[in-house]
Amino acid sequence: MVDTLAAGNARSTETASEQRVLRVSMLVGVALCILGIGWGIVGGSQMILFDGVYALVGISLTWVSLWASRIVEAGPTARYPWGREALTPMVIAFQGIPLFATCVYAVVDAVATIRDGGSEVTGASGVGYGLISLTAAVIAYLWIRRNTAHSDLMAAEATQWMAGAALSVGMVVGFGAVVVVSGSAWEGAGRYIDPAMVIAACVVLVPAPFKMVRSTLVELLHSDTSYPAGSRVLEAGCGVGAQTLTLSQNSPGASITSLDISRTFLLQARGRAREAGLENVDLLQADIFNLPFEAQSFDHLFLCFILEHLPRPVEALTALLDFIRPGGTITVIEGDHGSA
Repeated sequence: MVDTLAAGNARSTETASEQRVLRVSMLVGVALCILGIGWGIVGGSQMILFDGVYALVGISLTWVSLWASRIVEAGPTARYPWGREALTPMVIAFQGIPLFATCVYAVVDAVATIRDGGSEVTGASGVGYGLISLTAAVIAYLWIRRNTAHSDLMAAEATQWMAGAALSVGMVVGFGAVVVVSGSAWEGAGRYIDPAMVIAACVVLVPAPFKMVRSTLVELLHSDTSYPAGSRVLEAGCGVGAQTLTLSQNSPGASITSLDISRTFLLQARGRAREAGLENVDLLQADIFNLPFEAQSFDHLFLCFILEHLPRPVEALTALLDFIRPGGTITVIEGDHGSA
């Protein structure tokens, strides 16, 4: 009982710290948003305007993170008796989507500007803004990392500021190039640097939201999927090994046998396992209805997005159960396409 209360108090303290950091992050974001949008409009720079809009999106996402942190802190309810911790990865996925959409819109707009002959901006002004933005982003990133324990929400928040810092470095370099070519034979090329920076920045930023969405899916699907050391796990229908990597990383002491009927898929899965350095996975080509194993030779069965692709899913699951020892476990993850 004492341990439970101590754990609850520790979590409450951690959540309060998260909320304080998020509020400060929002205030800094508001300042940069106002500065960027105003500076971009006055200076006619798409890059600076994009930075301000990106900051605006970041503020909105920080507010969502703050809201999620408060919801999770409230603990279990009658409707959610196991709490609402799953809200955290869902919010992180939500953060990734608008960031990606912002980048797509910015690229389309930048391409249109290049097609229309570029735009004229003042390089020195852009360098000044870039330095201010870079300083704020780096300080915010370091402050977040120093003042909070590791959590998914704080990691996502820090990622946004690091992305902002990378964006600012690109601005300093790009606007510096505008200053260098000004008055030279290459001055005409300077008109294309501003929209080109927007495209380059988006190329750099896009992987971050993709990573956020992917990590969320892994968290939602496999947050509690792990097996004890020494156990034998059968993964049927491993495909290209997407789930196999997570299984192996979550259960490094378990022995995992992953199989698929497709040789093409297995070649890809073996390549991914080799690149990831997995040592506890054995990948085999086999038919679920004709497996080369003795009965009850595995401790656990894992299926993910496989039964929905089979013409006889019930028969397949029944056949697989013969290979699980008494007292073993079965994990089945399938999409509810009928209600989606």
